[in-house]
Amino acid sequence: MKKTSLLDVQWTYLAVAIVSVFLALFFYYMPLPEAKDEDLQSLAENLSIFPSQTVASTKLPLIYTTAFMAIACQYLYVATQEGNATWSESLLKSLSNTSSLSIDSHNYALVAGALFACSRLTFAFICLVIPPRILLLACFIFSMLFAILTYTLRLSANGMTAPLLLLFFFEGPIFPLVFAIGLRGMGRWTKWVASILTSGVSGGAVLPFVMLAINKDRSIQSSYSVVIALFAIGALFPIYLTAVRGARHQVDPAIPSSLGGHPIRGDNGQLAGKSKFFGGMWGAKRGSDSGPVVEQHERRLSGANPGSKA
Repeated sequence: MKKTSLLDVQWTYLAVAIVSVFLALFFYYMPLPEAKDEDLQSLAENLSIFPSQTVASTKLPLIYTTAFMAIACQYLYVATQEGNATWSESLLKSLSNTSSLSIDSHNYALVAGALFACSRLTFAFICLVIPPRILLLACFIFSMLFAILTYTLRLSANGMTAPLLLLFFFEGPIFPLVFAIGLRGMGRWTKWVASILTSGVSGGAVLPFVMLAINKDRSIQSSYSVVIALFAIGALFPIYLTAVRGARHQVDPAIPSSLGGHPIRGDNGQLAGKSKFFGGMWGAKRGSDSGPVVEQHERRLSGANPGSKA
């Protein structure tokens, strides 16, 4: 069998480098609009999201509590994602000593990556119907479920691929969901929160080594207990979003609302109606307790514009 050398893949790396240069030039010369902190704060206030709001009857500021939990959730999730991605192939190889795989473990890794990408695209469309916080909770629940199955079941190599592949599928949408939900209503702090959420990928540098330490003492399958624990802790974020009324108001899509003083007539569409229906099943409907505040803010905007009608 021919050995693969670095020279055999040099053209792939060259193509990636050329595309990266073109992207850098595109973003450098493209006049992209700048979102000012004042504009972001105005958009948040137009959705009745203010820094003075607190979590229930506590003195905890709502938007900062949401941001902190989103950052912690992102850090824990990326840790589990990288831990699973690092050791899933080794787990299949260790089990293939007793029973052979139908296809090579590298091919299973390709299938897992494809499912990971497809799930993100699929859930992007489902977000038009079901509020993202509910989808995030479902992803955490199913990811934890299949991580538990990976940890507990004593199956052959081919049998273990089922819970592993489904784990890849349901963990796929978590990163973009947490990122988008975490930025909701941040106002002038949007850029700071976005930067910190992005730095949450550093969690992936920790867990693989924790799992390595467990592998040395026990087994690769036993190391998935850490993945289960981190999924359980990360699930506290969507539970918080569903249980706290103010958090639901902050992150749920605004069905009848306005952005920048321009009304959005989304409540007449079928998709918007379904999103409102599912949101009502899991908590107060978005905007049901904030109409007067929104109307007052819109009147203030209207009064500030000399050309607007009373």
